[in-house]
Parts: sequence; C-alpha cells; structure tokens
Amino acid sequence: MKKSVLAKQLNKYRKLNRLSQEKLAEKLHISRQAISRWESEDATPDLNTLIMLSEIFNCSLDDLVFGVNQVAEQKLHTKEEHVKTPKYMWETTGGIILGLGCILYLIISTIF
Repeated sequence: MKKSVLAKQLNKYRKLNRLSQEKLAEKLHISRQAISRWESEDATPDLNTLIMLSEIFNCSLDDLVFGVNQVAEQKLHTKEEHVKTPKYMWETTGGIILGLGCILYLIISTIF
C-alpha cells in the first residue's frame, strides 16, 4: 500500500531534524505512539498539531501536508495557465503586422 504524502513528509522532516519519535512527541506533549500512528497512517494529526509540526520543522503547512513536489507542480501548472496564448492575441498581432506593412508601403511609395 502506498504511503500518504503526509506520512512520508512527517517521517522525512522528523529525520531531517534528527528527532526520534519520542523526542518529537515530547515537544508536542503527546505520546510516541501518536507519532508512530501518523507515520504508519493509522491516524492523522489535527490542525493545531499540524501547525505546531510545521513550526518545529520550519516548513510550510503546504510542504508538510502536500509535499514539495506537488506544490511546485501546482505552481508550475498555474504559471503555465497564465502563459497560454489567448485566441485574440493572434488577431491583434496580425493587425499590428498589417498596420506596419501599410506604413512601410506608404513610406516606400512616397520615396519612389
């Protein structure tokens, strides 16, 4: 069974911060078994505990709950949506090119 993002992130950040389940539990004033249940997906921390965890790990709630890659992908996806070329842009570009062509034609015709 695939581990949830939250369970992976909890385990990852706990180890990155060199905290045992017991030490992390002490900081949160909960049992070590609670940490174990979160990391094995038998339970999920409540919102207040997630906020405390993000402060202990010095990461955002998005990082903790969704994972860095998913947040980065979402940001990239959002940026790509803004980069999409609107349909009217080609019409505007065509009009500008046509206008410049007309101006160039008038300049050339007055010279010769």
